[in-house]
Amino acid sequence: MGRKMSDKKEEDQTSVQLPRESKRDNVVADFIIITLQQHIGTERRDFTLHEKFQDMGMDSLDMVEVTLDIEDHFDICFSDEEISGWEDIHSVLKTINQKLDEMNVVY
Repeated sequence: MGRKMSDKKEEDQTSVQLPRESKRDNVVADFIIITLQQHIGTERRDFTLHEKFQDMGMDSLDMVEVTLDIEDHFDICFSDEEISGWEDIHSVLKTINQKLDEMNVVY
């Protein structure tokens, strides 16, 4: 049986409607959205899975900060190669899920 992580709810819930496969996708996507909102200083809630980070107004410093927050929250580490492939929320979600699968994390 895999490790079970607590399902912490953020105070600021999003209403973003992203196609999600599982409860874990919901938790991960919600965290990514909230983190993006905090780092780019927006209350915007209409992100899409394939919207480019550059189009959201994110720069390289924003990406470093978002990456560190994700690593801390999910207790995972990303290689530079993995991070360099991130263009949108979908690519981050996919990478996080791969890492969590490797760790047998279930929700």
